[in-house]
Amino acid sequence: MSTYIEGKASLYEIYKPKPSFEFINFLLEIINIDSKGMLNKYLDLGCGTGQFTIPLSKYFKETIGIDFTADMITEAEKVASKGKYCNITWIRDDVNTLAKYNFCYVDLVTIANAFHRMDYANVTPLVLNLLKANGYLVLIKSYGSLFTNDSAWQNALQVVTEEWFNFAKKLTAVKKHESQWCEILKEYPFSNVSSYTFPEERIWKIDDLLGYCYTLSFCNIESHLEMNKFEQKMKDVLLTIHPDNKFIQKHKISIIVAQR
Repeated sequence: MSTYIEGKASLYEIYKPKPSFEFINFLLEIINIDSKGMLNKYLDLGCGTGQFTIPLSKYFKETIGIDFTADMITEAEKVASKGKYCNITWIRDDVNTLAKYNFCYVDLVTIANAFHRMDYANVTPLVLNLLKANGYLVLIKSYGSLFTNDSAWQNALQVVTEEWFNFAKKLTAVKKHESQWCEILKEYPFSNVSSYTFPEERIWKIDDLLGYCYTLSFCNIESHLEMNKFEQKMKDVLLTIHPDNKFIQKHKISIIVAQR
């Protein structure tokens, strides 16, 4: 891999793991959506390239994806166009401006791996005002789970990445904030706030791991030379542990569901 990083949207679409069919079904069960039914409106905040927006859109008459980053919205539009998803509106805007849109009576709002970047004290009341009675706000989190001590290769990945990007303090702060989300949402007038965990197994190859690293906010490299050095270091370390280029991750997705 030797692609210089101008923006992250195309890499995000390629390398960011997409929600599995099993996970989507698990989520539908939690929020009581009949896979054969059709609800009115779905809103995805911080939608990125539409990795949740697109697969969930088929259960709603109208779907809206909002992201502040222009190239993310452009990439989402390309992906949706290829799949002929005609019921999705893509908006490039700050989620803090939700009040100016007529998004009332929304059945579902999702925020995937983005709530920690938002001003929750402002966004949460805005979402409450949009949701219909018994509507759902769902927070989905898998940020940082690759960088753990769960296996030898993940520990090595964490060490090498920390050496290059010094992200430990940022990651710790995010995890601490995420651990409080359930309690934070309980302070608002939701009728119920519950948390769930969805376990799954992911199998990576070294190029996919590198591509995934480049999607992360802390992973920025300023030159081809530095990129080549980083990639060679990762390959030397990780392929020594698994010469078969097969890296198995025992992954867990955290889901927090707040019902209005």
